[in-house]
Amino acid sequence: MRAKSIRFLSSSCIAALALFVLSGCTIIRYIEGNNDDNNTDPPPPKIVDVLVMVELDRTTVQLAEEYQTILLGLGTGLGKANVQMRRVAMAPMYRRSGAAVPLIYGEGDASADFSSYAEAITFFAQDDGQRYLRDETDTDGENLAAVGLELGTRAIYHPRTADTSAEAYFTTPADGFIVLQLTARARECAYDEASCQLEGVPAAEYFTRGDGDADWLELASGQGLPADKIFFVNVATAEDVDEDAFVKKCERSPGFPAAKLDYIEPSPNVYYKELSQQLGRNGGWGKFIDLCDAMGLNSVNILGSTGAEIGQKLGAKTK
Repeated sequence: MRAKSIRFLSSSCIAALALFVLSGCTIIRYIEGNNDDNNTDPPPPKIVDVLVMVELDRTTVQLAEEYQTILLGLGTGLGKANVQMRRVAMAPMYRRSGAAVPLIYGEGDASADFSSYAEAITFFAQDDGQRYLRDETDTDGENLAAVGLELGTRAIYHPRTADTSAEAYFTTPADGFIVLQLTARARECAYDEASCQLEGVPAAEYFTRGDGDADWLELASGQGLPADKIFFVNVATAEDVDEDAFVKKCERSPGFPAAKLDYIEPSPNVYYKELSQQLGRNGGWGKFIDLCDAMGLNSVNILGSTGAEIGQKLGAKTK
């Protein structure tokens, strides 16, 4: 009797199931475990620090807002790629105070003399500010090389106040490090010239050499980052073009403020284009961006793609 009862129930269940399916009803399956597609937690961002090198002559005052916009645009592009800027400091590209290359502004500095990057640029590019930076180098890359070795101990420079409790601005390494270079004046030397070499070697070789970490960049406790985690974004005026070609190129760039042509100049010497290419060939990363394009309507796309490239190299994931 037990066996017959079981066979009868099984047949009934099968018939009911067939009728259920044929009627167009949906069968819902419940699956145990996590489903990654339904995970709403955003992926953690990659973290970078940023060092901005900017030329500070008198005409730079007229470009302070544009430079700040470029920096903020890079930050937006990085953010879309899920890369966050942790520490952002600015240093002069050529000017110095004796042998020291000061950090003239740092985002989030509690004792800041200035409220923005543009305000700091304006101050140090004018006569009153330049008296704090009386000395100057005539070699492209030399100030960057000098300050890179001191970032682990370098505090933000406060020209108007004495800060006896100052601490190093940059801390231990993040996931990556970005060098943003901004210049609107002609390069002092060509990349291949001996006068442009750093410690007797071409700049790209200097900025990528090292056993493990790059030798030139020293952060807190002597720590650093490998060359493939250091990103050079070189925003400069066109190189190896004459004045007429330069003006026409800038005027054709959508949204470029033509009035700014009085404050920028092309460079007969090729430096940043070659540096960007050679960094990649030496195991690093570099990108050249034409300043006129970075000041126009194409800036959003250009800086957005730059942020995306850096994010990809860092392995950043977006939802």
